[in-house]
Amino acid sequence: VLEDITPEMTSFSVHVVPADSDLPYICGYATQDYIDVFELEEDAALFQKELDSYSYLAQMNGTTLPEYLRQMSQKGEYTFQVDKLYPNTDYVFYCYHLDFGDRALIGAIHREEILTAEPEQLDVTFAMDFDVQGTTITYRVDPGDYDRYYFLEYFNTDEFFNYYGHDAVVAEIAKKRWNEAAYLQILYGNAAQDILNNYCKIGVYEATEKFLADTEYVFYALAVDDESLFGASAATVEYIVAGSVNTSDLVIDVQVSDIQS
Repeated sequence: VLEDITPEMTSFSVHVVPADSDLPYICGYATQDYIDVFELEEDAALFQKELDSYSYLAQMNGTTLPEYLRQMSQKGEYTFQVDKLYPNTDYVFYCYHLDFGDRALIGAIHREEILTAEPEQLDVTFAMDFDVQGTTITYRVDPGDYDRYYFLEYFNTDEFFNYYGHDAVVAEIAKKRWNEAAYLQILYGNAAQDILNNYCKIGVYEATEKFLADTEYVFYALAVDDESLFGASAATVEYIVAGSVNTSDLVIDVQVSDIQS
């Protein structure tokens, strides 16, 4: 029996109460997407996937599979705490009894679907202004009354849609890109404040850069949740076209003389 299931934005906890407190069991979790991609809906498939993973880990730790399974198992009531998860994502938490020697599943695998919470979504619109001087563009982003961190990025428009598909919704991809980048930094063990300082802006931001001539770019900005570090608003999206390269009427007359062999 699974009790006191408490999902947060990037974590959840589950209290496990086995029917037989003397029988060892192992618990694990995976995203529902992972279960679907690897076709692990059937207990036999999931259990074999578990054995394959634990066999590799046992070898890496210089021990046998039965001994490693013993180390990973529990008996009696136990509260599992899982962290470094992705917000607003379907996870599957599962438990099973097993025989270490025979490496056999005892009974069925108990599964529980858990949806992690989503950061509060704020109503934030970013004002973007552009000053185009040929291929030089000065862009200014003003978050208005929003005084917390936000993510800002731009792309060559053609490259963006060639990569993500011509039906891609920029605002959705913008949040997805930031969430994946933040999640990777979290997995690397980087401190939340360092991630915000290194990858986000706060307050009015202005920069001047060179762009490709006669090329359209897409800019987007979205609010970032200080606690989970994930996207906390819909992205504001703007398009801008860089100007042409300035040409000159200057004619250079090159004369070559006094060539000696």
